[in-house]
Amino acid sequence: MKFERITVDPNVCTGKPYIRGLRFPVSRLLGLLASGESFRRPQATP
Repeated sequence: MKFERITVDPNVCTGKPYIRGLRFPVSRLLGLLASGESFRRPQATP
């Protein structure tokens, strides 16, 4: 399976998978979702 939005680079996010273009670790995103955060939370958007 190939993910277009998730990538890995040893020089970014200490080599952990991250969201392409955001440099946001996938593990952090999954942790936020697991704790009950939503995609539409107003405080999370600029």
